[in-house]
Amino acid sequence: MSARRWAASVLVATVLLGATGCARPDLDADRARALQSDVLAVTQASAEGRFDAAGALLDRLRAEVEDGRSSGDLSAERYATLSAAIDDVATELEASASAQAAAEAAAQAAAAEAAAEAARAQATAEAAQQAAAAQAEADAALAQANAEAAAARKEAEANRAPDPGKAEPKTPPHAKKPGKP
Repeated sequence: MSARRWAASVLVATVLLGATGCARPDLDADRARALQSDVLAVTQASAEGRFDAAGALLDRLRAEVEDGRSSGDLSAERYATLSAAIDDVATELEASASAQAAAEAAAQAAAAEAAAEAARAQATAEAAQQAAAAQAEADAALAQANAEAAAARKEAEANRAPDPGKAEPKTPPHAKKPGKP
């Protein structure tokens, strides 16, 4: 609970508690106990971050103050003081609820961004993995093709018959043989 909310709650509680020490009661004792109970409920809900519940409880407190004024259990001065304090607390609750909603929206946006970043990283990793697999497949296919080509060349060389026109050249009979004069 923020210091301002706490101060506003304490203000309302102080106003309510101060009624018991007045010479001329400007707040009925039973009404004071009911209002104190409502103030405590608003304070607890606010401290727990349940701002919607605190707002509803504050509305109930406001109705209780209105009822006290109309039934004569609450003086005009006390009514004005309590109404002003309730208005202050209502303003603080609205500000706190807005801040909480903004914080939740920011947290959701951060979570969405983190999820998007994780998805991008996953997609990048998968693309890299697919590219590596495709490269490995291409390398294997090239190695297979080279091996098959080498085997085909070897087989072709082994199966090739000597060309009849390409026999070892014979030295014509009238040619001099090397090493003889």
